[in-house]
Amino acid sequence: MSLFGSSLAKTLYELGQEVIAIDADFDKVNNIKDFVTHAKQADVTDADSLRQAGIAHCDAAIVAKSDEKSIITTIILRELGIKSIVAKTKDDIHGLALQKVGATKVLFPEKEFGVRLANQLISSDILEHIELSKDYWIKEVDAPKHFFNCQIRDMDTVDSYGVFVIAIKRAGDMLILPPGSETIKKGDVLVIMGKTADVEKFNGAK
Repeated sequence: MSLFGSSLAKTLYELGQEVIAIDADFDKVNNIKDFVTHAKQADVTDADSLRQAGIAHCDAAIVAKSDEKSIITTIILRELGIKSIVAKTKDDIHGLALQKVGATKVLFPEKEFGVRLANQLISSDILEHIELSKDYWIKEVDAPKHFFNCQIRDMDTVDSYGVFVIAIKRAGDMLILPPGSETIKKGDVLVIMGKTADVEKFNGAK
């Protein structure tokens, strides 16, 4: 379950909604089970598996991962009669495909967040940290030495540290939402987002 998906599920549950969290990974299901109504391990590309997890009784479904499986999941959800299907997309083409197969709303959170962050950064030359909530931070950290000359896609910051690299400050310039092919250089300052503890863990990985 992605950071986006788990955060969304927990927040909806805290707001009093009944939430079924579904993922194929048992460990991820186990980690979230105390923060939602039900947590189920299921194959999101199999209709019978999703039906057994109880998805057909839901008023709405959120497809929180933006991989290739999300398109198959969206098709199945439509066939199971889910009227409201919100799907996270990774790019415009993927988003168009999701709409074509039945998503009623497509989210591009990285792009939307990038616009908001860019406007916020323009108003200040120095970003030390932004406390999104008591549990989540955006913070500037010096790029750890062992990431020098690595592409962002190879850093594996989400799985290893639980943080997203949402911008790079380099020689006075700001690169918002850098592509996976961007190479980290000595002297780079990374703007990362994640849980407070995870941000501090990453900051300590020099």
